[in-house]
Amino acid sequence: MKLYESENQIVIKGINHELIKEHLDSDIQKVLCIYDTSDNFLKDWREYKSDKLALYKIYEGVEYEWIIERHKRIDDDNNYTNKPWGIMDKPKQTII
Repeated sequence: MKLYESENQIVIKGINHELIKEHLDSDIQKVLCIYDTSDNFLKDWREYKSDKLALYKIYEGVEYEWIIERHKRIDDDNNYTNKPWGIMDKPKQTII
């Protein structure tokens, strides 16, 4: 289920392997942000290793409006493109 889309990101709820593969194989440069329970995440995400993919664990009781507002704030951040995306909401290590 698509929750939000902007020029920088697509936010969905639920794992959809066909959609993930299609997105990663495309020329689309948006980050695909996926929210789901940790039980539904693949055991090995390395096959999907990409800067165009971000995974977030969704907790019980979190409303979609909160997720949408979170990603709107990310879009409003002028340093958006300078911030690394991470898996399960953990930022990537950057070397300076």
